[in-house]
Amino acid sequence: RTNNTNLCELISQGPNINIQRTSVVRNSLNLRRKTLKIINVGNNNYLINFIFDALHDVEVSIYFCCKEELTEAKETIYCPTKYQTITKIFPKNLNQVYMSELNEGINLNNMNINDIKCKPSYEYIIPILIVLKAIGTPILQAQYNYAYLQENQMNENKNNQDKYKIILYRQKIQFGNRSFEVQEIFGIEKSPETKTDPVNNYLSDRECVICLTDEKDTAILPCRHMCLCNVCANVVRMQNTKCPICRQEVQGLLQISIDKKDKNVNS
Repeated sequence: RTNNTNLCELISQGPNINIQRTSVVRNSLNLRRKTLKIINVGNNNYLINFIFDALHDVEVSIYFCCKEELTEAKETIYCPTKYQTITKIFPKNLNQVYMSELNEGINLNNMNINDIKCKPSYEYIIPILIVLKAIGTPILQAQYNYAYLQENQMNENKNNQDKYKIILYRQKIQFGNRSFEVQEIFGIEKSPETKTDPVNNYLSDRECVICLTDEKDTAILPCRHMCLCNVCANVVRMQNTKCPICRQEVQGLLQISIDKKDKNVNS
């Protein structure tokens, strides 16, 4: 640890690493990215399956090979090209399961695989788009999930291996006329009861990994490990340009303000 006088001296001597400040945005609609998958039901037919949370009644729409366009009013719209859009209505609830009907999934007998396979070269063409849009809210609230199919590398030792899997490559949330790109921050879970996957167990506690005293509130960029308190982040910035978790070079710091009254923040 260091006192404020020494910290000021370090800041004046250290490298020029940018510090950004931001706040956690409460997302009322959330497709849990790790649950998104396709289920092979045979005859080149795949069903889309995922778990989502909704604090409002929600309209779930799935587009295949759609175009992203900007209107004269600077609003983003999504236009189907070749294939029918699938839309369903769900009530507000947590841990809801979406499963395509047999006639609403990805039928490769009727679809050109090249339309929905591989990440597109042009950003305005989206192979698969899953939209969660709140119903009855005073302003537009929505989440946009961009995905594509990827061909699995076939393993001769594995039987019944699926040929394709679905890849989620981008998420965006919208509040009114403002939109936010979603990025994973590793270790943002602030509650000791929050369960994390085994790979990130070291991030399950709230304390800074250096001083082990103050609550962590700063993520390191570009690796996005949230593992430092404000004071230790400044010391790391001045004395060591590597992340203490993964040893990747530090290019920036992101201080994140979390509302302590809200124990169920989705980021």
